Amino acid sequence: VNLTGPAASGTLLTNADFPLEHEYFVDAARTSTGDGTEQYPFLTVDEAFDSINADAVVHAAAGEYALTNYIVNVAAGTYSGALTLNNAKHVRVQGTGVILSGTIALTQTQQGGDYYSRVEFIGMEGFRAEKGPSFTISGAITATRNNDSLTYVTFKGAYLTSGGTFTATGDGTWVT
Repeated sequence: VNLTGPAASGTLLTNADFPLEHEYFVDAARTSTGDGTEQYPFLTVDEAFDSINADAVVHAAAGEYALTNYIVNVAAGTYSGALTLNNAKHVRVQGTGVILSGTIALTQTQQGGDYYSRVEFIGMEGFRAEKGPSFTISGAITATRNNDSLTYVTFKGAYLTSGGTFTATGDGTWVT
């Protein structure tokens, strides 16, 4: 898939210039963990986040923060554990019938003058996610900024239970 808009130089951008996403798959029902591809998904969300964190470090070191865009497709099931997500430009975690029962730590630091980032938790479409299969978060989410910048956190079709609190700390602005 190629982007159709012109680059600053007047040439067309391609997916080689700007990958739209790095896509990972997670399925706890598998008997053994894989490499995060659709054919061989990870067993845990933590494995996907670890891959994102490692990849984001490589891109940041190369001055390519804009390339840290990720989608994590989570199969129905219950996933627990302490999840940590660090310094990615855009991460979308999506699934239906998913329960995240562990804690989630989001840490964002401005990279290379880019002040904006986004983290999304996407479940089923609709206004009453608690009434059907959706994306449920029952663990606490702690969001920390290490500088004065802006992060959007989206919960769409996601149900935060009484234990699923969201706390933002540090510098910068968090928009939920």
